[in-house]
Amino acid sequence: MEYRTKHNTTVYPDGTVKDALRLPWGYWESKDQDDDLDQEIQKKFAKGYPNDNILFEDSQTAILIQAGQEVQRVSMAETDKLDALLTNFINYERPQVQDFRQAIECFKTDLPTVLNTLRKTLDSQDKSNQKFKAAFKSLLMLCQQSINPKIKAFDIREMIIQHILT
Repeated sequence: MEYRTKHNTTVYPDGTVKDALRLPWGYWESKDQDDDLDQEIQKKFAKGYPNDNILFEDSQTAILIQAGQEVQRVSMAETDKLDALLTNFINYERPQVQDFRQAIECFKTDLPTVLNTLRKTLDSQDKSNQKFKAAFKSLLMLCQQSINPKIKAFDIREMIIQHILT
């Protein structure tokens, strides 16, 4: 699979590991036994190859680079260490993914407070803001006409909150 580099060129790693959504999660690069693996790695990085999660091997040694740093180097003959390296390679999570998962957890914690604040704000505006009251009433009537005549003001308020959250 092709990979677009930061130099605005295209390179072709020997293999790409993709997730269920077909997004690339890691790359593999195979070299010959006669190659100097460290030199080959530097050449590939100079060309702009990805360095966030890439495995280099020459049938004797496997080197795992993650987040631009070498994290493991093992002999292919040491099966337990090779298994650990491959497990780290497959299970790597980019910092952006970790940050996103962390944000989701924070959002779950904050959500009750956010919902309560939104409900109070909408209620407050309904009591004191005439333009808001008129627009809300108009939205309620439109929804009753086009969706369901049994829709209530509560349903509209919850719908507005859902739209704000998304």
